[in-house]
Amino acid sequence: MGWIFSSYPPTPGGGGGGHRARDFQQRPGSSTLAARAGDRGTWSLDVGDRAWTYAETGPAVAVNAVGEGGPLLALTADGVLHAHDPETGEQTAETRVTARPVDPAGPLPVILVDTSRAYVNDVATGTVHEIDYNDSLRQARRFELGGQATHVVETGR
Repeated sequence: MGWIFSSYPPTPGGGGGGHRARDFQQRPGSSTLAARAGDRGTWSLDVGDRAWTYAETGPAVAVNAVGEGGPLLALTADGVLHAHDPETGEQTAETRVTARPVDPAGPLPVILVDTSRAYVNDVATGTVHEIDYNDSLRQARRFELGGQATHVVETGR
C-alpha cells in the first residue's frame, strides 16, 4: 500500500466566516472538490488552478462538486438542493428534494455525482432522487427503496 500526501492552498480568510474546508467531496476522477464552510456556506476548490470559491448557501448538510465547468451542489437543511457557479459562487438553480427539513441529529443525506447526474437520498422517505444537474436540477427519476435510505454508495461502471 502506498501513501499520497498533498498540500491544499490555504482557505482564503475573507469568505466563509473563517470556516475551514473539511470533509471534501468530489465526482470520481474530477479535480474539483467541495466542502462545507461552517453553517454559512460551502467551499469549492479547483485543484489544478489552486483556486477557492466561496458560495453563500446557508447551512449545508451535504455538498459535492460536479467537476470542471459543472456546478457546485449543496443540499441545505430545509431540503432544497442548490446549484452554484463554481467560479463565482452565484446560485444558478434550486429544487426541493427532501419531503421535510433534514434532521441534523439523524443520518444525513449525501450527494453522489456521476458524469451527468446527481443522486440525493431522502433518508426519512427511503427515496433516492436522480437529478440532472445540466438541466436546472430537473428531477429525472425517483427510486422508492422502502424503509430509510440511510447509506447510499455508488458502485460499478
